Amino acid sequence: MDVIVPGPPVRLWFPEVTSNTVKIMWSPPLEPNGIITGYMVTYRRDDVTIVFNSSVIVASQQEYYISSLVNNKYYSFSVMAKTRRGWGAAASAKVYTTINRSKYPNIVLCAVH
Repeated sequence: MDVIVPGPPVRLWFPEVTSNTVKIMWSPPLEPNGIITGYMVTYRRDDVTIVFNSSVIVASQQEYYISSLVNNKYYSFSVMAKTRRGWGAAASAKVYTTINRSKYPNIVLCAVH
């Protein structure tokens, strides 16, 4: 019997991006396959291959604020949902931190893994 875990969260977006902070938001998976009990947000700077940062968040919270980022760098973010059956598929995106948003107004690349 296959264990069915949640699908990826949907509508991953970044309403606030500055030179050193990011606010990430998402909507629950279209296919939760159970009751969502939490989310995991993982991120890393793209030019640093080893260091990953992650936080587990309660299910009612569908946003996360990250600070102490480095200006003018690409960061990769992913969000996964969890049910009692385990962690599901991740929704992923890249964001470029910059103080000059007008020069880079829409640098947000999304993908589902």
